[in-house]
Amino acid sequence: MGYAPGSGSKQAFKRWDAHRFARLAERLGGEAWIFLGPDEPELLPAFEGRGFKVVRGLPLEETVAAIGGMDLMVGNDNGLMHIAYGLEKKTVTIYGMTNEKETGGYGPQNRAVSLALSCRPCFDSATDRIGCTTLECLRDLTVEEVEWICRESL
Repeated sequence: MGYAPGSGSKQAFKRWDAHRFARLAERLGGEAWIFLGPDEPELLPAFEGRGFKVVRGLPLEETVAAIGGMDLMVGNDNGLMHIAYGLEKKTVTIYGMTNEKETGGYGPQNRAVSLALSCRPCFDSATDRIGCTTLECLRDLTVEEVEWICRESL
C-alpha cells in the first residue's frame, strides 16, 4: 500500500498528522510505501525506523510507476492522490478544510474521509486561505475512522 502524507511545504496546513499515517500503516500491515516530497523533510521522523519504504525525490515517471503498483493509496488531498485517481487506483483521501466535491477522485474506487463539521469546507483554493485556526477537521479525525474506510476499500 502507498501513503501520501504530504501536501507540499506551501500547503502544510492540509496535512493529517504524519504520526497518524504511521500508526495507520502499522495497523493495516503489509508493505507500506511512504511517498514524501523533497520539500517535506519534517515528515521523515514519523516514519523512520519503523520498517516502511520511504520514497523521496523520485523522478515523476518513476513515482507514477510506483503508484501504479499499489493496491491502495491513502493520503491527504495532494498531487500524488490525483496521480492515483488518473491511474484508476483504489484511493482513500483525507479531506480537512478542502472540498472533496471540488477536488476529489470521482470513481467508485475513490473514497473520501472527512468529518461532518458545519464549518467545512473552509479552504479557498483561489487564495490558499483557510477559514479557521483550529483545524479540528484534521485534528479530530482518528486513525480508527480512516482505518475503517481503508479496510472497506481493500
